[in-house]
Amino acid sequence: MSFVTSISRPSSSRQVIRVYIGSFWSHPLLIPDNRKLFEAEEQDLFKDIQSLPRNAALRKLNDLIKRARLAKVHAYIISALKKEMPADQLNSQDLNKFQPLKLKLLEAVDDMLSHDIAGLMVLVRQEENQRPNPVVKGGAFDGTSDGPFGHGYGEGAGEGIDDAEWVVVRDKPAYDEIFYTLSPVNGKVTGANAKREMVKSKLPNTVLGKVWKLADIDKDGMLDDEEFALANHLIKVKLEGHELPAELPAHLVPPSKRKIPE
Repeated sequence: MSFVTSISRPSSSRQVIRVYIGSFWSHPLLIPDNRKLFEAEEQDLFKDIQSLPRNAALRKLNDLIKRARLAKVHAYIISALKKEMPADQLNSQDLNKFQPLKLKLLEAVDDMLSHDIAGLMVLVRQEENQRPNPVVKGGAFDGTSDGPFGHGYGEGAGEGIDDAEWVVVRDKPAYDEIFYTLSPVNGKVTGANAKREMVKSKLPNTVLGKVWKLADIDKDGMLDDEEFALANHLIKVKLEGHELPAELPAHLVPPSKRKIPE
């Protein structure tokens, strides 16, 4: 049996609602491959819960808009029923308790939706953007973001985060073989030559562009052997189904590019 709810309340509407997949199983997983799915879904759920305080006013405002529009529709429906249905079929129904259609009130509702609510929406967003982000703490939130059991820790771009050795070194000999076939000059391959190799991954140009941006540490438009190896490592990360980081993590910076602490 399944039970579908929105974050704030049970839903009986046909609106598409985010469904979270998880398990209350507290024993070893029968299908270990499901761990990543459960962890990703858990993090999505936690993020949505964290956003509840921040978006509360907007949700209430959206509910008000929805109710106002439904009230308009119901008013038109009742008015149409009173006008169009044959009198003999209305004898058993008491429609007199329904107020007649008042166009001025409907115009006022339209004006509220198009002007007052629109202005209020802007003010609410401005006010919420000025507030510090509220954080939900305690319970299941403890231990889900920090430490080795945080989501994605040691996986994908996070692989090798605790290793003393640069994680890319493991596959660097294979990457070096490719590097020296690309006609390096003064120890570096041009962007055009590197591109010919990188597109073999069949990843979209947008992804490869991000890989290049992360791997070209010194921003000279060329790649040395360490940067080329890093680019291939990031391509491997993406091909394995992980997301690329927005910024290159410290443990992935090539050893020769790391700043020596003063």
